[in-house]
Amino acid sequence: MLARSLVQNYVPYEVRNYVSYELRCFVRRSFDDYLSSQMTITIEEFEGMVHNELFESAKAYLATKISPSNKRIKVSKHEKEKNYNVAVERDEEVMDAFNGIQFRWVLCCRHGYYSGTWTSITLDHPSTFKTLAMDPDVKRDVMEDLDKFMKRSDYYKRVGKAWKRGYLLYGPPGTGKSSMIAAMANHLHYDIYDLDLTAVQQETTRPGRMDMHIHLSYCTPSIFKALASNYLDIKEHRLFSEIEKGIEATKVTPADVAEQLMRNDNTDKILEGLIEFLESKKIKNEQNNAETEEHNKGEGLENKKKTNKGKDSEAKKKRRG
Repeated sequence: MLARSLVQNYVPYEVRNYVSYELRCFVRRSFDDYLSSQMTITIEEFEGMVHNELFESAKAYLATKISPSNKRIKVSKHEKEKNYNVAVERDEEVMDAFNGIQFRWVLCCRHGYYSGTWTSITLDHPSTFKTLAMDPDVKRDVMEDLDKFMKRSDYYKRVGKAWKRGYLLYGPPGTGKSSMIAAMANHLHYDIYDLDLTAVQQETTRPGRMDMHIHLSYCTPSIFKALASNYLDIKEHRLFSEIEKGIEATKVTPADVAEQLMRNDNTDKILEGLIEFLESKKIKNEQNNAETEEHNKGEGLENKKKTNKGKDSEAKKKRRG
């Protein structure tokens, strides 16, 4: 009954009719012409970049056909699910019969153009726009853009455009790009897929193809206050002013600040430790900048020497000429 329900719900009538027709023809040919007694029906997981519903139906159906003769099965359970998921392991055969015709199901894995390109991810990230520590104006713009996009599917269809939207997130490590992706997915109740950009043509991923560019940079006083509210549950403190001056005086990522806010349970000690961290970070950044500047000067002098040496050599050649 489960298999019949799955087939009726997910397999279009035309497909069922075609498969039935092919099976009847197959039986006739096997008896009349004594030709090959086998036919192969391939059900791909993807059609281009779109999931094939028939594949999911077949996978669910085969889970009900697993028998003691199967040597390998795949069992999984996500954290928020109550039941276990049982599926056929790849290259494992499942024998079945329908209207007197024997079927041999095999899950095959092939390496094609799209193989390895998309990887589904189970999202269990608590990040939301309410808890996301970022510039308030940028956050508001992103939320408004997402909400507007979700309401305009009919408009995209009317003007003949694909209903899609691209967001390019860029910035130093630790500035909240992954948290932003999770917040967007939770806001829209969408799934997340991991795309291997090495398998995609550069033409499709260049910045000009993105609808909105979102720059996530170093921590600011407003971002710090959002982090303090999330991690310490406070809106104001006597040390805020000193901390904000320290944040403005050096480059520090929101991830660095968040790590300091999780040091212990005493708010005063946490904020005092953050002040010390910002002071040491400032000194370290200044030392790194001085070393970089000295290195660049050295390279500049070396290049200048090479240029002068080349000019002298050219001048000697002209005198000899």
